[in-house]
Amino acid sequence: MKIIEQSIEDLILGGNINWIYLYLDLEIPLVILKINYKELERKNLLKDLARFEEVANNTKIILKNEIDVTDALRALWSRFGRDKVEQIGRLEILARNIDINEIKEIRIREKEIDISERIIELINRILPEGFRVRHTIKEGDTLIVIASEDPIKEEWIRKAHEIKVEE
Repeated sequence: MKIIEQSIEDLILGGNINWIYLYLDLEIPLVILKINYKELERKNLLKDLARFEEVANNTKIILKNEIDVTDALRALWSRFGRDKVEQIGRLEILARNIDINEIKEIRIREKEIDISERIIELINRILPEGFRVRHTIKEGDTLIVIASEDPIKEEWIRKAHEIKVEE
C-alpha cells in the first residue's frame, strides 16, 4: 500500500482519488485494480479554482484542489513577483498589496490538465512488472484494470464487475 500512497502523492492525485481497490493473486497470476476518481473541472482562471479572503491589504487565496497549487504559484510569481506572493499552507497562498479583482482574473495555465494521463501513470506504477496482458473497463467514474501474465479470462472480467467497494 505504501507504493500506492507514494504514487498518489507524487502524481498530485490525492484530491481526485475517491477510492482504490486492489485484488492480487500471485498464484493465478491475477491483479484486479479498481480506481474511482473525479475528473477535474475544465477551468483555468483563479476565480474558478479558489475562494478568496481579504485581510487588511492582503488576499488569502484558498485553492479547491492541490493539483492547481504549483500552476497558481507560478502564474502569480510571474505576474507579481515572489516578494508579494507566498504559499502559507498546503492549499493557501497569500498575496500582499495586490488588487483582489486582478488576482481573480489570473489564468494559471494555458492547457487543461488531463487527469486520465495521471491515472494511467498511477496504474503503471501499481501493477507488478510482468503483468503485461491487460483488460481495461471504464464504468462511470471508476476505471477497472485486469492484469495478468496470461490471457485474460472471462471469469476474471466477471469477478472484477462483481467486486463491490463500500465508499
